Amino acid sequence: MFGMNPSSLDLNSAVPSGGALVAGSFRNRLLVLIAVSVLLRIGVSFYWQSKMDAGESFRFGDSAGYWNLAERVADGRPYQYNSEHAKVFRTPAYPVFLSSLFRVWEQPTVLSARVFGSLLGGLTVYLIFLLGSRVFNEKTGWLSAILIAFYPGAIAVSVLVLAESLFVPLMLTQLLLMVMAWQSQRSSTFFLLAGLAGILYGLACLTRPSWLLFVPFSLPICLLIIEKKKKQLFMAGILCVSLIGIMAPWWIRNYQVTGHFVMTSLQTGTSLYDGWNPEANGASDMEFAPRMKKLFKEQWLAAGNPERELEYAFNEYMKNEALNWAKQHPGQVALLALEKLRRTWTPLPNTTEIGNTTLRWGIAGYYLPLMLFSLAGILCLRQNRLAVWIFVLPSMYYALLHMVFVGSIRYRQPVMILLAVMGASFLATLLENRKAALPVSDGKCSQGNQ
Repeated sequence: MFGMNPSSLDLNSAVPSGGALVAGSFRNRLLVLIAVSVLLRIGVSFYWQSKMDAGESFRFGDSAGYWNLAERVADGRPYQYNSEHAKVFRTPAYPVFLSSLFRVWEQPTVLSARVFGSLLGGLTVYLIFLLGSRVFNEKTGWLSAILIAFYPGAIAVSVLVLAESLFVPLMLTQLLLMVMAWQSQRSSTFFLLAGLAGILYGLACLTRPSWLLFVPFSLPICLLIIEKKKKQLFMAGILCVSLIGIMAPWWIRNYQVTGHFVMTSLQTGTSLYDGWNPEANGASDMEFAPRMKKLFKEQWLAAGNPERELEYAFNEYMKNEALNWAKQHPGQVALLALEKLRRTWTPLPNTTEIGNTTLRWGIAGYYLPLMLFSLAGILCLRQNRLAVWIFVLPSMYYALLHMVFVGSIRYRQPVMILLAVMGASFLATLLENRKAALPVSDGKCSQGNQ
């Protein structure tokens, strides 16, 4: 949602974006990098699976839920998780995606899902190259791709059977189409690309519902700091119309099974209570959920209420319990927000999330310099409004979101992939200035294509 500013384009820094981004030997090098990133992820997949205990398939409960739903989709059984009172437990995109494995193999292995995710990881490397090249230049795109190919967080996103493995390429494609739409000079191209971006927006929200409010969050900020407000409003409108078209079948289905409008899933209340309750410490601990749901179910049915509405009513109950507790304990809410922020962005992962000391320090060793370079890029390139919107605002959005819901390094990974482009642009600037013997303090940061 940004206008072009040709005067800010540094034509000496690299090949300008917008034309054929990959050609000749450069294309071959990029293909090699993508292949290496895929093979690396497949290798990690085998290693991770080999560390599973006998009879264990997943380390994360969410993974088991996705797997169960995928199997049900493939078999044509009702879309519900373990109970008829969990029909809107998860949004459907990732389980439907996983179900393709069950259509190819009658009993696919979990390892096949990790390999599938590794291929999506290679796609992520390619998409981040395209984004970096279009917003800045090919050198930045290339450096971005290298950083993400070997970034431990991006590797984890690929090999763990979690919705992020699909969400990240969907999110990146949406943002890439939005950039292309904004930079287009023809109205017909703008509407076409914005509409396609909206479709990807809807699919991304059906994969990770937390992405739903990003456009409403970013639009007011953009209207304050960016010109061409009419064009911004047009793009936001097209995005929302396309999103409605994609999500409408899910909304209709949810109304049919619950009797209520449900935009994403009926886990929002429980998730909110996970972050705001008397025992909350900033981390996720869902042990309360089965006990509270059992008690609520008994009381709900004993009162003669319709069983069909039980799942919806329990979600509303949990949401209200969380909100009431938060209203009564504003000081604790503030302290929890800071703890959640720390847990999400800490360089050294918490031992409860990753117990292996070597792995924890390895993650920190890559994350910390990447974050420092990214922050330097934000400071250096803050006048590039397109870059700020595409690569920085998603991080602000998720940081604020997970100051309400629980915090974990898991939730920073998709946006760290975006922030890495800012770090890559700063590194590209360093390389250019070194060649020209110019200090970075001279302010000669290539602002890229706005």
